[in-house]
Formats: sequence, structure tokens, C-alpha cells
Amino acid sequence: MHSIGKPLALWAATLTLGCSLGAAIQGSFDRTLKVDGPVDLLIETDSGGIVVRGGAEGEVQIKGTVSVSRRLSNAEAERKLRAIEQTPPISQDNGRIRIGRGVGDRELQRNLSVTYEIIVPTQTELKSSSDSGGQTIEDLSGPVNARADSGGLRIHNIGAKVTARSDSGGQKIDSIVGHVDASADSGGLKISNVSGSVSAQTDSGSINAEDVAGGFRGRADSGSIRVSQTAPGDVSIHTDSGSIKIRTAPEAGYDINIRTDSGGINMRTPTDGLSVRRNRVEGKIRGGGQRLDASADSGSVTVD
Repeated sequence: MHSIGKPLALWAATLTLGCSLGAAIQGSFDRTLKVDGPVDLLIETDSGGIVVRGGAEGEVQIKGTVSVSRRLSNAEAERKLRAIEQTPPISQDNGRIRIGRGVGDRELQRNLSVTYEIIVPTQTELKSSSDSGGQTIEDLSGPVNARADSGGLRIHNIGAKVTARSDSGGQKIDSIVGHVDASADSGGLKISNVSGSVSAQTDSGSINAEDVAGGFRGRADSGSIRVSQTAPGDVSIHTDSGSIKIRTAPEAGYDINIRTDSGGINMRTPTDGLSVRRNRVEGKIRGGGQRLDASADSGSVTVD
């Protein structure tokens, strides 16, 4: 069980990227909602970080730290702050809870930042979105669907599918029971300990996926890709500019098709009947089985 008493000023400082409002008027609010059964949670912020953790059953604890811009007059800033503290943007319909943007007075939420720390029952399905601010999500049954336009994502110990999107910010995702679908326009992806398949894509940034118990599909426009499997599954990888390194599942068989336009191909695992042509290798690993397709326009490919 997690305590909600951690100082949210720290979370605001470490998770919110590029949303500092300078000298701002600050305040906070706390709410506890009673629930009976699983929770369906939607949280959206324009500016501010999000922390969601699994905790005690039967209630949802919400703490918000509010910063109002000094671009407003003192009187207007104070009015907005007091109004948000008294009537925060929270709605509940049994186990269906909505927080942030889209709840309450939209005009009231302009020119302010709210950082949330939320403790929910572990049996929670989450959809979260932050325009400017990072997110930490832990210890939920899931599924989880998280998006950050500007900010990183940290997702840990989820019992179902995870979908993660970030426009500008890296991601760290681990201990997932289910499929992981992760993409970043600008930022690296670190994914580990997944009991399921993984799809990962970056426009600018590397991908490192370790201990994947299933298939892997990855693409990086500018960055390397490294993947290791603990259980077999099809592998499909492409990089425009970056190297590829693959560690296949122990004792599993693969049908391989590997190509590089500019870079070497290194096979460090037993193979059968290889066909080697200029910058292309086809054949089988341990008699064949799963498909393994890898291509690099500029970069080497290594298979262990």
C-alpha cells in the first residue's frame, strides 16, 4: 500500500517538463472517493505531471498541487486557485472516474498547472494524457493507455496490455503481463521483463527491449535497436540509421532473412544452410521455425 503523503512539489519538479510558470501562486487539494469494485480512470492534464499507483481497495485518493501563472493579476490568480481548491476537476459515476481536462469549467483551468498523485485500487484500468508533464504509473491490473506530448513515461508492474505514446520524451516500461505497444517521436525506449509481445517505434532514439517472452516488432528512423527474447516469437526489425542486435530465445528455431545496405552481418549462433549474398543472409537457426527479419539501411546486424 502506498502513502499519498509524499510531497507533490518534488513530483512537479521532476516530472513536469518545460511547464514552469515562474513565480506562481500555489495551493493544493485532497479528495478521497469511495468505490466498490474495479475502477475505470481517465485523467488528462494541459500542464502538470501525473503519478498513479495501486494501493488499498475500496477508495481512490487524489492529491493535486496547483500553480497559477503570475501572468494573471494577483486577484485573478487567487480567484482561480481558490475555485480549483474548492471544486477540483473530478467527476465520479460509481467506478468510472474522470479527472482534469474536460471536467468542470474549462476557462477556470487556463493559465494554471496541476500535478496529480493518485492512489487507486490495483484493479484499475487507466487512460492518461498530459500535454506538458511526465507520468509515473505503477502496480495496476490494467490495461494502461498513456500519452505524453512533452514529458517522459515510467510504467511498471502492469497486469495487462500497455500502450504508451510520447512526442518528446523517453519511456521506461517494465514488468508487464501482456502486449506492449510503445512509440516515441523523440526519445529512447527501454522495455524489459514482458510476458507477451512487444511493438516499439521511434523517430529519433534507440530501442532496448530485454527479456521479452514473445514476438518483437521494432522500427527506428534514427537510432539502434537491441532485443533479447526469453520465449520464442516472430521478430521483425528495421533501422534507417542504426545498428541491430538480437539475442534469440534459447533453443528456439528461426527462419532468418537479414539485410544491410551499409554495414556488416554477424551471426554468432548455430545456423543451417545459410545463403550468403552481398549484404544479405538467409537460412535457418536450429532447424527453423519463427520468422526473423532484420534490415538496416545504415548499420550492422548481429544475431546471438
